[in-house]
Amino acid sequence: MMDLVGERGIHRVIGALARFVNSVMGGDFRWQALPEPFDLWADGLDLRGLRGVRRRRRGAPLGRPDQRSALLRDPEYRARFRREWRHPLLPRAFHRNLALARVLASPDASLAGKTFAEIAKDRGRDAVDVFLDLVATHGTRLRWTTMMANDREGSLLEIIRHPDVLIGFSDAGAHLRQMAHYSFPLRMLRRVQTAHQAGRPAMSLERAVHRLTGEIASWFGIAAGHLDVGARADVVVVDPAGLTDRLEDVCEAGIEGFGAHTRLVRRSEDATTLVVVGGRVASRRGVVDAAVGHERGFRRVLRALKTRAPAAAPARIGVAPRVSLRRRRTNEPDYAPPGNAHRRTSRCVLLRSQRWCAPCSLAWS
Repeated sequence: MMDLVGERGIHRVIGALARFVNSVMGGDFRWQALPEPFDLWADGLDLRGLRGVRRRRRGAPLGRPDQRSALLRDPEYRARFRREWRHPLLPRAFHRNLALARVLASPDASLAGKTFAEIAKDRGRDAVDVFLDLVATHGTRLRWTTMMANDREGSLLEIIRHPDVLIGFSDAGAHLRQMAHYSFPLRMLRRVQTAHQAGRPAMSLERAVHRLTGEIASWFGIAAGHLDVGARADVVVVDPAGLTDRLEDVCEAGIEGFGAHTRLVRRSEDATTLVVVGGRVASRRGVVDAAVGHERGFRRVLRALKTRAPAAAPARIGVAPRVSLRRRRTNEPDYAPPGNAHRRTSRCVLLRSQRWCAPCSLAWS
């Protein structure tokens, strides 16, 4: 769940849908929610949000920079790109507003700091054509950034408070040059603390910590997220005084073992004073212990608790869902709806309750 720049209000629509499923139908459904502004960086056309509008012609090779540059200059391709970019009915996960996309670096130093719309205005040309020209000329050396979602503080706090979300959705480690959302728990705590100090509390810090830890672990049924006697000691000690604006700053850092390649990072050593994994100190004030990555004991598989059945995968109409056919541990008898759709399961895979529903009946029929 996000407050998309290109689809304003969509978070309220899907939030209401989740409320209906959970409160009226007795479901147990959760959206993922990123608790921070969703900013992105891109090198040329290398941006996951552009997947829907950067499709190439069938058979056109794009392996080399000169091949991609030639395609971007092709009139037929540009006409189709422009149509898709401006199509009013295509999804707008990426807002496609070049007035909100700003150049950070380029072989042409005069472009830095300007949006593509400003550059197009200076040149008296169409913004989409200017964007394609710059990418064709500079390729991945054209570095730019934009905001995708969660840019409005009020809506973001509304999402963080929503009862039908699980905090997460960071894509940490998947897009090293495009995102730096690894520290989203700390940025959420800073946001909650700032709102409280401003006299507009969104929730208590204790509740925020629980949303980031125990609530997620309990919903997935894994042995984590709680401080209990005898439990595995996975602990992060956070200094509230370190929850400052510095958590929002982005910089580039090298990647060990990958030569000159860099990734986006946000520093958090002022906030995380101590990290303990499996009872062993992994880092202090941002300094990683030398044993991490070289000795055992710092990682494990998070397995589901035996006392709770794993959450069932959502069913799709006409496709049997991936659910266990073993009897759940329950005192309630199996319920067989009309057509014996659930003959071998004790709960509806959508509602996770002792009631029948049409989608599940169709899925098993």
